[in-house]
Amino acid sequence: MRVPLAVAVLGLVSAGSAFAQTPDLRGRWTLNAELSGDIAEKIKAAAGSASMSGGPSWASATETWFPWAGGFSEPQRVEMREFILNTLPVLQNVEIEQNTEEVKTIHGDSGVRTFYLTRKSSGSSAVDGQTVTRSARWQGSELVLESKGKESRLTEVLVLVPTRKQLTYSVRFEHKLFKSPLELNLAYDQVAK
Repeated sequence: MRVPLAVAVLGLVSAGSAFAQTPDLRGRWTLNAELSGDIAEKIKAAAGSASMSGGPSWASATETWFPWAGGFSEPQRVEMREFILNTLPVLQNVEIEQNTEEVKTIHGDSGVRTFYLTRKSSGSSAVDGQTVTRSARWQGSELVLESKGKESRLTEVLVLVPTRKQLTYSVRFEHKLFKSPLELNLAYDQVAK
């Protein structure tokens, strides 16, 4: 009878100490541009050209009189490219709220997202407005946030660097319209409280 009780107590102590070791990401953070690199160029490389190209596979110059400027997905790709480039100011600052059950990231006035550590939830993608499933989990000292949609996947990995009062914020955005995934390795400095 004492052995199962001892195992249960050890399990609770382990769970409590694991939570105690969870990094505290709470606070306001501002982008360190020097350490983050040229974000706009990375977006342009992943999203492709600003102009449309190609055409539908069924149409050639002799098969249609309609002046076709690109494939069916090209206008959406170019719009998405411009939308993401226009959101660069939102990346300048992030505020994080955190407790045992959820993590909230705040990018500007309208960029509030809640991720639950205990269950999946849903929300809307700021990029294309589609419904996404959100999840969050601790992977050692890394906080992994995922947003999955029908045509997209956004993975964010946040790691606290307490010795430098910094936060590394890795972003990988995959979308069927992009020629390659958008990968950003951002660094944020903690704003003094």
